[in-house]
Amino acid sequence: MSARYKGFTLIELMLAIALLAMTAGIVIPRLNTSALTRTRLDKDTAHLAATARYAHNLAITTGIVHLLYLDTDNNRYWITTQSDPRRKSINLPLGQLSEDIRFVSIQGKNTATYTTSLRFSPQGWADTSVIQLADSENNFRYIFIHPLLGRVDIYDTCPDLVPILAPPLSDRGRMETFSIATESSESENLDRM
Repeated sequence: MSARYKGFTLIELMLAIALLAMTAGIVIPRLNTSALTRTRLDKDTAHLAATARYAHNLAITTGIVHLLYLDTDNNRYWITTQSDPRRKSINLPLGQLSEDIRFVSIQGKNTATYTTSLRFSPQGWADTSVIQLADSENNFRYIFIHPLLGRVDIYDTCPDLVPILAPPLSDRGRMETFSIATESSESENLDRM
């Protein structure tokens, strides 16, 4: 009776491992590059948003208008105070976007050669801003700075901001009327007491 062995020979195993290694050598670098650029885009977007939140918090706590400068020529950004002759100007460290990340637009403007500043006031409001970043593979991220609250949000797609940026005149008129009516009713209530 002949002994029949079950299994693979050493040559068959070495051949299968070699084929797997060649396939992995081709596929993994391609996957890694796109994942790496998206990770850099997410990291840079989160850092810029955190810097904007920090400028907002600084303005409220110090009582001084702070500016977030965006230098799109060099992909840099930094925080400074609005010039006030009574106070010393503060420049906080700058942030730098990764090599393959770029500013695409700020508030819908082309950023080919553009430097701008966004204001954050001590009362909590901020300049309305939508900052668009992109990586080398044209993946986009959007940072929206809410005008009244100074809140900073990150979006994967362009946010629909028309109702936020420009409420209809009729709504603004109603809000003013409501606030005037509320003030007059409160003063009437105080007079009665």
